[in-house]
Amino acid sequence: MSKNSDKSFYFLILGFFIKSGKKYKAKRLIDNTFEILQKKTNKPLSVLIEIFFHRLRTVVEVKKRVTRKQTHFVPCVISPKRRIYIILK
Repeated sequence: MSKNSDKSFYFLILGFFIKSGKKYKAKRLIDNTFEILQKKTNKPLSVLIEIFFHRLRTVVEVKKRVTRKQTHFVPCVISPKRRIYIILK
């Protein structure tokens, strides 16, 4: 994994946590979290981010479809943008 992709994942996570323009608060929260994880696992940030996205990735999502007053749950393939959102959520 390259340094640029590490930064883009970091900023993606940061953008997800920013609420009401409080970027400093979100950045501090993420940095403290990754610092704790680095101490507990003895792994660098780049490896932690890679593990984080690799383990939580998902390709199929179950959606509810209603037809003729019957509810069916249908598996659907999701887009890469939706995958990232689900991982961050």
